[in-house]
Amino acid sequence: MPKTLEVFHQSGSNGQSGSSGSNGYSGSNGKSGSNGQNGTHGENGTRGTHASHASDIKVLLEGMDHHSVKVTGTVNEIVQIEDGSVQALCFYANGGDGGNGGSGGRGGDGGSGGSGGSGGSGSNGRHGGSGEDGGPGGDGGDGGNGGDGGDGADGGDGGNGGRISIETYNPALLKFVFAQSIAGRAGMGGYAGSGGSAGQGGSGGSGGSGGCGGSAGCRIDDQSRYPSSGQSGSHGQSGERGRDGHPGRDGQSGQDGRPGQPGSVTFRVLDPQTRCVLEEGDTVFDLKVVQFQLSAVEDDGIFEPGESVFVSGVVVKNTGGMTLPAGSVISFPNFVLPNQHPFLSSNHVFVLNQHIPRGGSFQIPFQFYGALADIPESSVFGPYRTRMSITSNASLLTSPFNEGCLVNEYPVSYPIQLGEIIQPPQLGRTEVGTVTVTFKNISTLPYGSTVGSKQHLKFVISFDPRFVVHNENALNSMNAIEEEIPIIQPGMTYSRNFQVELSDATQFFETVPFTMHLFLRGKRIENMESMVRLTPNYFPTQPGQNPYDVLMITDRHIVRNEFLCYLKIFEGLGLSVNIWDNEKYCGVSVIRGTNTRHAVSWINGGYEGKLICYPMYNEGDENNLLPDDILQILSGKNGNSSTSSSPATEGAIIFVGNVEDENFRQRLFTNSVPKPVPEKELRELFMLSSPDEKSLEKRCYHYFEKVLQKSMPSKLYLPCNIKFAPKKNGFFSKTSLGTADYKELSVTATTRCYSVNTQSGNSQSILSQDSQNNLTQNQFAVTSNFGKLLNTVLLSLPLEKRLWLIKQPTQWLASVKFVEEHGGVSSYVTAILWTLFCNIHEEILFRDVMGRYTEVIKKDLEKHAKEYQSHPYRDVLCETFYQMLATLRKLLKWKGLLFSKMKENKRHFKKFADDVEDILLTKIITSNEKADSIKKETKSKMKVLTASHFIFHLKYMKRLLMGRYQHELEKELHSGMLESINGVFHKNLQSVQEVNKQFMEYL
Repeated sequence: MPKTLEVFHQSGSNGQSGSSGSNGYSGSNGKSGSNGQNGTHGENGTRGTHASHASDIKVLLEGMDHHSVKVTGTVNEIVQIEDGSVQALCFYANGGDGGNGGSGGRGGDGGSGGSGGSGGSGSNGRHGGSGEDGGPGGDGGDGGNGGDGGDGADGGDGGNGGRISIETYNPALLKFVFAQSIAGRAGMGGYAGSGGSAGQGGSGGSGGSGGCGGSAGCRIDDQSRYPSSGQSGSHGQSGERGRDGHPGRDGQSGQDGRPGQPGSVTFRVLDPQTRCVLEEGDTVFDLKVVQFQLSAVEDDGIFEPGESVFVSGVVVKNTGGMTLPAGSVISFPNFVLPNQHPFLSSNHVFVLNQHIPRGGSFQIPFQFYGALADIPESSVFGPYRTRMSITSNASLLTSPFNEGCLVNEYPVSYPIQLGEIIQPPQLGRTEVGTVTVTFKNISTLPYGSTVGSKQHLKFVISFDPRFVVHNENALNSMNAIEEEIPIIQPGMTYSRNFQVELSDATQFFETVPFTMHLFLRGKRIENMESMVRLTPNYFPTQPGQNPYDVLMITDRHIVRNEFLCYLKIFEGLGLSVNIWDNEKYCGVSVIRGTNTRHAVSWINGGYEGKLICYPMYNEGDENNLLPDDILQILSGKNGNSSTSSSPATEGAIIFVGNVEDENFRQRLFTNSVPKPVPEKELRELFMLSSPDEKSLEKRCYHYFEKVLQKSMPSKLYLPCNIKFAPKKNGFFSKTSLGTADYKELSVTATTRCYSVNTQSGNSQSILSQDSQNNLTQNQFAVTSNFGKLLNTVLLSLPLEKRLWLIKQPTQWLASVKFVEEHGGVSSYVTAILWTLFCNIHEEILFRDVMGRYTEVIKKDLEKHAKEYQSHPYRDVLCETFYQMLATLRKLLKWKGLLFSKMKENKRHFKKFADDVEDILLTKIITSNEKADSIKKETKSKMKVLTASHFIFHLKYMKRLLMGRYQHELEKELHSGMLESINGVFHKNLQSVQEVNKQFMEYL
């Protein structure tokens, strides 16, 4: 910060602001019809006073240097200026600012007129006479006028700046001087006062009421009619409203004052002998460093840590208004910016012993030496790359020049760097791969062990003990190779190859590291690490001869622990696994970047009816599977095989990661053959509106939902080739909207194709990130990633496999416990029953799949009833199954009342439920007492149990083939009842309470 030691003021005084005028008083309100009084006028503001002019300053500065400066003339002092000061002597001769004019006062508001009095009442008539009329009301008083606003006063004039004259025999002293002589600001005119508001006129008085007519007299015997009463008098007229007053006028604004005139500043250098003026100007000299260059003492084009350098070609320029005196000092000090490499200066300085005229330049014939700070041996990976800044410094009598600081930035690195390490990202068992290490010379000189000690290079490559390195005589006991690098010419590279293999000690999906160290002059300057992953080789299979249950598609993100978690699920369910690695085989369906199939491809390996599990490396990796491949696996039909005559078994696909389901379904339609929509389905009657393209699209979806999906609700359709061409034959005829085709998928909404949602969208480390240790524990939270995947895999298995697992669980599955969302702990039997509930639920939704699951389930229970009797989880099995059926009965009881289209589903389910309940409670549970206990327990739980209890895990996954229509059906089954219940039950014979009562009685 600049140091200001002495400040000398000869500035003019500011003018005083005028006072604001007083506001006027409001007029009094009138009384009983009298006029309101006028408001008084606001007062005018008073004028701001003029500022005074600045006085002149004339001083002489004397002294050999800044340590003792004698100031004589207008002021007389001896000043001691500290080293490094900039503006140490400040002289001000500024004109004062004019005072602001006062604002005018506001006019008073006019008073309101008084209200007119009420008219008198008319007197009553006598003996049949009429009553007198009421008197008129009095007029209201007029409102008073508002007072005028006061005028704003004029502002005062600004003062003139003074004349500053600073003379010296020693021009270097002017480096510490700051002088200012500016004009004073004009005072602003005062604001006008606003006029007062007009008073409102008083309201007129109400007219008096008329008198009552006189009462009739008595009838005389010979009179032909009875006498009548007199008429009442008329109501008096109301008085007129008083007139409003006039608002006051606004005052006038004051005028601004006039600004002062600027003064002058003159610097003079005097001859000490004759006191004659040698030079004068209105600004002093200033020194700017224009440019400089940095070079290495041993220049190879690279600035290297620890290297000696020098600054040369320094050009300075006098950008001020007077001659720069001799004595300025130029230097390049130690300098470092945050996150940059430090520059160490030799602290050499150069003194300018000559004058530099105004606008003149000078190149310094001197080299400033320094060095880049050295750094310790590298302990991090990657090359050392940073920036170094160097700044100049220019001063006179220790006072720095602002423009004497020029900062240049330079890159810092080593002349030799490790290039790309090329190695196979993965190797299979017994495979040999080549590791290629490249070294780059980015300098302009040759480097290598044969060039000299200053350019000596070597490397050390250290392999993990699990590597087998072939044909390397220099391999030491630490599985490392140390070798000198002969020579690398400028701009060239040197490469070294190593043949490696992963030993039998390596486990699948372990990543095995090796490190490279580069040495320059015996100092380690760079490190680099790389990995090789051991992946299983894909075992080729053939249709009809495929022994595997699961094909797991892996990628570079699958590491050992993550793989073991997947394997724990698959092997724990008794499933055998084959592996296809996306990184190893450069693609999944086709070779990456081409449309070419692999020479040996999994798609021809008979995986129809199997499970494909794809943990995705990136969100969107589901697109690595071709649509036809997905359909082939899911539908269980191999389009390339004509030998299989057995019925197709649907397969399953699980994507671990987020999949956008609508886009996914759209892709599956890619190669489907279009079928025409019947022309009659594309007609519609338009009387008051005109058809458009949306009308045609709407008719297509109407055809899907009302015709096709009415009988096949689980099927998926997509309109295509929509051509809007409206045609109408008559006014009252339907309009033919055009033509359209549709595509149909070979799979349905019930086909087992799922994605397991993740927070990141991909599957990287999701299983090893669980709070529970998935490899050592057998109790898993259903909300954990492991629990979500395990439940999804169970749902993806063929029904027969799941029923078999209930009876014959693997040792691991028998020990597994599931921690439910609300803290309860369940066995594997309950988890498998959750999946059966989903299948039965699908049959209720879609009439075209009725019997697909329920018949198999019922036959299994009948056939193996004896086996289930001795099952360790017999009671859990029967109780949970009974609760599932009761929950669905309750759901369908509502639907039976509300939606007639559920009747067929309801009848089928009722038959199934009756049969299964009989098997559960009479053939598997043979004790009547136990059967009654299950019924009682279920009846109690039905008060709180809902269908979502058994399908909770669906919220952690996506059923990718559930379209909009299918979701609407499901929503209608679960929530449509609640939305329609009030209106529907008014038309039904039973109330809600009666339905519940009947249901509970059934239980």
